[in-house]
Amino acid sequence: MARSKLGNVKAVGDVDGLPELGKLVTYSMPDDPRPGTKLVRTWAKHGLDVNDLPDQRQGFHIFQSACRSVETRRKNGKGVEIKVDEVTHSTTEIVYQITRMVRDVGERVIEHPKAMTIAFDKTLDTITVRELEDYDALRGIEEKIRDHYTKNAKSIPGQKIRNAVRDTLLSLGAQNMRRKAGGLYFVPSEYRIAGANGRTETRSTIPTLEGLAGVLEDLYGERADLWTISLIRDDAAEKMVAKHFAINVAEKSREVMEKALQRVRQGKGERGVRSDLIANLYNERRRIAGAVAQFEQIVSLEQDAISKNLRDLDEALAKLQEMADDDA
Repeated sequence: MARSKLGNVKAVGDVDGLPELGKLVTYSMPDDPRPGTKLVRTWAKHGLDVNDLPDQRQGFHIFQSACRSVETRRKNGKGVEIKVDEVTHSTTEIVYQITRMVRDVGERVIEHPKAMTIAFDKTLDTITVRELEDYDALRGIEEKIRDHYTKNAKSIPGQKIRNAVRDTLLSLGAQNMRRKAGGLYFVPSEYRIAGANGRTETRSTIPTLEGLAGVLEDLYGERADLWTISLIRDDAAEKMVAKHFAINVAEKSREVMEKALQRVRQGKGERGVRSDLIANLYNERRRIAGAVAQFEQIVSLEQDAISKNLRDLDEALAKLQEMADDDA
């Protein structure tokens, strides 16, 4: 197999003269957070849709992490622990109390001198500290909390970046090839997208894969990889892809069906069936049908099993729709 480059990441590229079924894609990256502005810039630079990126964390989430970052889980050599306890959490404010827990083994007592309360205003994104009797003993704690908040206020957690990469692969029609273990995807050579005048356009998946590889390179350097392996079309490869596609359709169909039936079991209730719930479930159904139509053009599918899964899903959606119509 010929070696090529995806961005600056090593990959196995196309094999000249042999028919390609698609690509196997796997990626790895650290969980380190990255500045939201840098993520947006590199995502756009590599031709990816910034609307697919996760929202940045709200200020109070970062404040909570900052307060927890100073808490000690175990006593140190002096028998002192720093405890962080939530006092209040309303729609406008969060307040934590910082306490220095001191163990006096000789006297067989534990003292809890209160150092400070620290509050976060959700509207203004400001931190306010009220000094208590033991503030001087933990004077540096306030600065640590404020520094943590400042450093992370505009960062995106690594897990959310990982999810954005995965979701982008799925938007190409990628199929998970390792069941719940995940981590390895089959990506078709082409994917469909709504074009001008409502027409469906077919595009190569390569530019998006190159873009994702470039993003990971920019964000994490040598600590991240996105590998693609050309999957040559033969009977074994087609059977493998068809098998896992059928597994994924079955799992997704059951997931959507269970959401519908769970709401049916709850009964009408005072509020009735939400229209947005029904719309979302039908959109999921259309996405499944679109994936089936796409993969019918790629491999031979086990139509009986897929059709049964979709019939079961349709029956559940019909029950939910009937209950909603009765409420109208």
